[in-house]
Amino acid sequence: MLSANSAIPLLPRNVNGRMTSSITLPLSIYGKLPPGAKVAPSSESPPLLTASSSISQDPAQMSTALSHRFFTTDRPEVSPFQPDDPEPLPVRDLPPITHAEVAAALSKTSNKSAPGPSGINYKLLKWAFASCPDWFLLIFNATITLGHHLWKEATIVVLPKPSKLDYSLPKAYQPISLLECCRKILEKIIAKCILSDAHLFDILPPSQFGSWDYHSAVDTALCLTHYAQAAVKCKLVASVVFFDIQGFFDNINIEHITHILHNLSFPPSLCDWIYSFLLDHFIQLSFNRYKSDLINLTHGTPQGSPLSPILSTIYTSPLLKLINANWWRCGLNMYVDDGAIFGSAPTHVSLACLVQTGLQDITGWLFRNGLKCDPDKTEFISFYPCKSQDLIGSWVTALHFFLPSGPLEVKRSKVICYLGIFIHHKFDWSHHVTIMANHAQSTTRALSILGNSVRGLDYANWRKLFHALIVKASMGLDSTTCTKSGLGAST
Repeated sequence: MLSANSAIPLLPRNVNGRMTSSITLPLSIYGKLPPGAKVAPSSESPPLLTASSSISQDPAQMSTALSHRFFTTDRPEVSPFQPDDPEPLPVRDLPPITHAEVAAALSKTSNKSAPGPSGINYKLLKWAFASCPDWFLLIFNATITLGHHLWKEATIVVLPKPSKLDYSLPKAYQPISLLECCRKILEKIIAKCILSDAHLFDILPPSQFGSWDYHSAVDTALCLTHYAQAAVKCKLVASVVFFDIQGFFDNINIEHITHILHNLSFPPSLCDWIYSFLLDHFIQLSFNRYKSDLINLTHGTPQGSPLSPILSTIYTSPLLKLINANWWRCGLNMYVDDGAIFGSAPTHVSLACLVQTGLQDITGWLFRNGLKCDPDKTEFISFYPCKSQDLIGSWVTALHFFLPSGPLEVKRSKVICYLGIFIHHKFDWSHHVTIMANHAQSTTRALSILGNSVRGLDYANWRKLFHALIVKASMGLDSTTCTKSGLGAST
């Protein structure tokens, strides 16, 4: 299936049937521009609210405000040795990178991908590899053997988030990292190697859905729906507390993740290379035709790197193993940095105590490891059977937590959006179906913006666009809505 970014540039054509070179699209519809599209002058970043609470149009002050929003400057003190770290295992050998691995990584890249600071794109790398493949193998294997990461710089393009009310606030923008293409090839190969070992040696628990093959966000939502429906069918009250790890990728402690990798028997040279990969990378903000000075980031995983997701999930794998091995009537699922605490009990009050204790245990672990929950993204929902209120007790309208960051009150919600799935407290999927159908319809109407070509769209290109946008928008109408009539109704 084509993606939106690959389908859209094929569509606008001039009278000769060739692709038009200029097309202006609103960021509010697509979130980011497709390759070749030109940004309208009005899409430039307006003056921003700076640290002095004043609006500034000075690029240097805007850059400072954006960097404070995007990147963490305060590095929390974290001990590299934690009581729940995995037990040390015998060290495994690291096979050298082969010609087939580099060729496979290059074959999955697009020549239209934006290059990093050097300007060397994938097309040039493919030509170079076809001419002198041995040089790639020599450089890649040498950097792993010596434990040193060669590429440290990246360009961060600042783009506005869609449908924000106030674009004078730095939080209304998102960073898009442009890394060197050569480093991404090497990091893809290493990420595949680590992921293979994670599956083979049971490094990641199955309750982490973010890095397992053939697992998706829909599977995570389906798993929670199954737990809740099973509890209700057994005449129990079920509750789920959703939380998000704030600044997950930016707050990974380098010494601790390296210690975990050593204990998980990864080769010392690879652990040294990952330490070098995480340490002291430099970024440069780019917006409004302005480039900032280099900013040194001393911790965290680089945004946009193929290695960042798998390293981050390994970092929190001890939490999942600890929680799911010691909790009773409660469990924890995660999709990378999105967590869900689920539990069941005979009454609302006893269940509230259960999930409150669960979140406080998790936030304590996160605090010890330099992480914390985002209070604005913490939500709570309950499911209950058709029993007398005398048996299950009165409703718990809010949960009260005493977290390391301070007290937190979370009110009960009737509908929660979790990983793009709208879950209703009575398993009524009509709300989810309505939103997804409206999303597909609004996308269909928005396609009129592509009618700026003389000949319009032919049937073949319209079909490509339909599969890239409309089908993708309505993907959430299948698995989660197929439930039994007694527990959920398919629409």
